[in-house]
Amino acid sequence: MELVFQTPDFQVQAAEGAKGTTERRRLNQADFLRIPVLIPTVPIQRRIVDLVQAVDAAIESTKDELSGARELSRAFRDVYFSVEDDVETLGSVYDVAAGKQLQSGTIAGIATPYLRAGNIADGVLDLGEIKEMLLTPAERSKLALLPGDVLVVEGGNGFGKSAVWANELDAPVAFQNHVLRVRARSDAYTSEYASQWARWAHEQGRFRPTGSGIPNIGLGKARAMTIRSRDNAQGFPSQLNAALAGDAAATENSVILD
Repeated sequence: MELVFQTPDFQVQAAEGAKGTTERRRLNQADFLRIPVLIPTVPIQRRIVDLVQAVDAAIESTKDELSGARELSRAFRDVYFSVEDDVETLGSVYDVAAGKQLQSGTIAGIATPYLRAGNIADGVLDLGEIKEMLLTPAERSKLALLPGDVLVVEGGNGFGKSAVWANELDAPVAFQNHVLRVRARSDAYTSEYASQWARWAHEQGRFRPTGSGIPNIGLGKARAMTIRSRDNAQGFPSQLNAALAGDAAATENSVILD
């Protein structure tokens, strides 16, 4: 019966039969008992329950595997990026920029979608709610995101989390001042490399806040952070290839399971 009560048809009829104010709507027993339901035979009920339980078990098993993949990715990142004696400053090998601060009094410009800290989760973007701000043509050009840009939460909620922009929206998209944009300058240092570094820096607490108020990294401090040099590496390190594969599998299957 638990599965019957979860069906959309039953939920709709229960909601329609509920009485009371918006905050205190209740379905009384008499109305509950009058809701018609289709009850299959006992053998079919058992088959349905067995099937649902098997699916639930498969989901839980997959979640455990995803958790293991994430831990393995994290370990690979730590092994590679924890090297301290062969490093470059982030700003010397990547273009690091901060976005535009919102101005409530601005009345001129072009309405432009932008990403804020709330759109950036750990390794993925949440594009469920995209806000807009007014930008001049010059600002739109300067702040326009390009595929492969790595976005890091510079301050506030989600401090230090990062994700990669993959041109998910057709329109030009900018970014707010609480987001740092890390862009590859050349093929030697790719966006994938920066993404893995940013994930590692967040996991290991390398993004240390400045000041005593709302935590924030600061543009100058971000540019001065160090990243392992790739001058002596032949291609993309095998450890990070494994980390990328683990992250991709974990992210893709998490979306499917959710």
